[in-house]
Amino acid sequence: MSTEVVRIGDFLPVPGTGEVIDLTDPVSVARGLDALREHKRAVRDIEDALADRLKDERRALGSRTLEYQGVSVKFGADSETTYDALALEEGLRAAGMPESRIAEIVVETVERKVKAVEAKKAAAVNPAYAAVVNAAKTTVPKRQTVTVEVSR
Repeated sequence: MSTEVVRIGDFLPVPGTGEVIDLTDPVSVARGLDALREHKRAVRDIEDALADRLKDERRALGSRTLEYQGVSVKFGADSETTYDALALEEGLRAAGMPESRIAEIVVETVERKVKAVEAKKAAAVNPAYAAVVNAAKTTVPKRQTVTVEVSR
């Protein structure tokens, strides 16, 4: 399946919706984007229904892998285990476990985060602070979101 976008002049045919978007008309572009997102939601709903059916089959057969005429269906974990680290550490200590072993099980990490608003305030009042804040700052490009609201 190709994901290449094929433009025809100022027009963009949208696979799956049958629409052709006039790229010179912002209203057409906005409506097309909204329609495509609606189509994606519908496809996602169908995808979820099909996956649920295979999950039901997996549970019925009690297998992590299903094999059908050359088609292999594998399933990832359906849960994630988390621990209350503090409760575990205290409980193991109370149960008499040596500190060295507890330290192997419960690993302490320190994470530092910057409050951007406070950094900007500090930079605004002192040129030396501004130099440090700017030197420590990196701007990473990210995908810009575009929200479309269409009156129906």
